Amino acid sequence: MAQAVDAVSKAGTVVLTGMSDPTEVPTIQLNGTFMAVYAKRLLTTLYGHCNPHVDIPKLAKLYRDGQLKLDELITARYELADVNKGYRDLLAGANLRGIIEFEH
Repeated sequence: MAQAVDAVSKAGTVVLTGMSDPTEVPTIQLNGTFMAVYAKRLLTTLYGHCNPHVDIPKLAKLYRDGQLKLDELITARYELADVNKGYRDLLAGANLRGIIEFEH
């Protein structure tokens, strides 16, 4: 995180979009004076700041209407019994966006 803040220009913004294992790096240490003098900003976001109660139904409707192409993003399909294989494939880099298909 500190490297990202150092790399961004004056008045730049760094957005934290993911989280690592909290046991590895329990805190982020930044120089507050440096941040203030160069007017740098650190923002965080979770799920792109969406409102799940509003946005997820909208996205689902777009998908059902054929306006949001999600099926083309799936790289592998697994049955529930093969969930461990899916994780192994993910860790091996053989699967980027696998899904588990449940029986209806």
